[in-house]
Amino acid sequence: MFYAGSFNITVYSFPFWYINALFVGSMAVGMAHSWKSKYKYLVLVAIWIVLHVGILKLLPIPLPWGIDNALGAIIFLAVGHGAQKVMRRRWHVLLLLIPIVFVLLNYYWDLGYKINMKGMVYNHFLLDLIIPLSFTYLLYRISCVLARVQYLSLAIAYMGRASLTIYFTHAAVLWVTRDVPYVSAKIIIALIFGITLHALFGQFKLTRILFLGNLKHF
Repeated sequence: MFYAGSFNITVYSFPFWYINALFVGSMAVGMAHSWKSKYKYLVLVAIWIVLHVGILKLLPIPLPWGIDNALGAIIFLAVGHGAQKVMRRRWHVLLLLIPIVFVLLNYYWDLGYKINMKGMVYNHFLLDLIIPLSFTYLLYRISCVLARVQYLSLAIAYMGRASLTIYFTHAAVLWVTRDVPYVSAKIIIALIFGITLHALFGQFKLTRILFLGNLKHF
């Protein structure tokens, strides 16, 4: 995993490529905070061009720590950081039409659009930004609505705190339950297993340190 990121994973270590990409991407964005704005934008544009040209796929060996995967993460982390400074306006609700229209078009006309950070699949210079960001904004607005429902928000908040444990274990659980006939049942099993494991880890100081990275009870 540390040697080749997403290009050196098994069915059980599958989720961990993302943690490498998130870690390397977060470090890069953090270091870039001290740069002048014009240099930041130039570097981001250069990274986006490199990803779409596919130069990294020509390398004879994969980069360590999934640095090639992390380049995509750098773009979205940087955009997310910048979005925190944007004041929400009423007209922003129109942005919710983008994912809805895209889903309808893809369902009826099969647009064949694909983006995959793990596999470094980038096909469109603009859509590769617009589609992921618009869907992220849709999920954000849905979360804002759900947060107003007291008991539902508490349940979702706990799943959010347990999200990394769920993420780390879901691939193995889905593999073990591969013969279960219904996809929804497998997803529920993966959620229950991850949440239960997270709760168990939180009961003991040693497991909190080893698996949750926090001395406090979650």
